[in-house]
Amino acid sequence: QAPQPVTKPATPTTPATSAAPAATAPKPVATTPASGGGYSTTAYRQAHLGTNANAIYSAVRTRFGITNIGGTLILENTAVRKCVTTGLGGGILNFGGTTILKRDSTVSGNIAATGGGIQLLGEGNGALNALTMEAGSVVSDNEAEQGGGIAAVAGTVTLEAGSSVTGNKAGPGATGGGIFSSSDSTIEVVQGTVVNNTPDNCEPNLETCG
Repeated sequence: QAPQPVTKPATPTTPATSAAPAATAPKPVATTPASGGGYSTTAYRQAHLGTNANAIYSAVRTRFGITNIGGTLILENTAVRKCVTTGLGGGILNFGGTTILKRDSTVSGNIAATGGGIQLLGEGNGALNALTMEAGSVVSDNEAEQGGGIAAVAGTVTLEAGSSVTGNKAGPGATGGGIFSSSDSTIEVVQGTVVNNTPDNCEPNLETCG
């Protein structure tokens, strides 16, 4: 018989290895140009952002913050800072819900058209549109055309002992550097502190402001 051709064995190949994924910077919760921004809690829901959380933070001032629509938002030992919107509520927009700032919670360095730090926006029932600042909570160094720290429209703002609204700024010719409130809003400063805001602390002025 004729000799059979010799088949050269295939050269073994090294198994392909998948490349390690490239490291990426942590992403923010959300980025949107809307008022109040990205993180949201809606009616009948409760969001508790707690212990050592930097809830919403942007070193480059992107446009996001917290929107609470008819829900309950609780911040404890949490910072909401350096957020920007061209609308309402640079740090937090509270629409018909309840927002509670507990101990060691800070809303600072945010920018908006109104309510640089926090905007309350209701429909005539302040009891359903409320902000409570408990001891150890701070709203500071925020900016807006009106209501540099807090702007309340048809809402209730309560500052309990040990809370403070300070170092906030309203735009040129505007009022309510610390807190601006509409005629259908209620502001209760229960031994809290509203001081060193520009050009004023509260509009309308309250005996407990400043």
